[in-house]
Amino acid sequence: VLKVLLPGMEALRDAVGESVLIAQQSGTQALLLEVVESHQSIRYAARPGSLRPLHCSGVGKALVGAMTAEERDRWLPEAPFPRQTDSTLVTRAELDANLAMSLARGWYASLGESVPELSSIAVPLKVANTVFAVSVAGPSSRFMPRIDAHASALVACVGQMQELFARDP
Repeated sequence: VLKVLLPGMEALRDAVGESVLIAQQSGTQALLLEVVESHQSIRYAARPGSLRPLHCSGVGKALVGAMTAEERDRWLPEAPFPRQTDSTLVTRAELDANLAMSLARGWYASLGESVPELSSIAVPLKVANTVFAVSVAGPSSRFMPRIDAHASALVACVGQMQELFARDP
């Protein structure tokens, strides 16, 4: 799967100028499977194998957004959720409202919620019975003025990725 997705991740990185990552749920966290770092000097840097919280990371929110209510109850930590920054959503009601808004607009965001000055957006990608999250992440000062363009590019890229697997028997 990653071998098929890597060219699309690299193209997205080149188009938006920010780091692109893909994650999968691992218990109560999101496991980064692949990271294609931005060429910018100041960038989001992470390593495959790193874990991110489900409730306050872009990849985590995209994975949670693809879950049923019963799955959310099973995998989310007990509220109040662990606070990572002053912007972290710590109640289930806050998170549920954020997830509903994200689903309606077509992408999920973590805006300084897991790491100060880090913004990320993510979209779930379903391959067979597995849900992944594809994300664009970068420094908030550079990311936020372009968030809508980043979101459009991400949604289009994940749509193309989805089509690759829809065609594959």
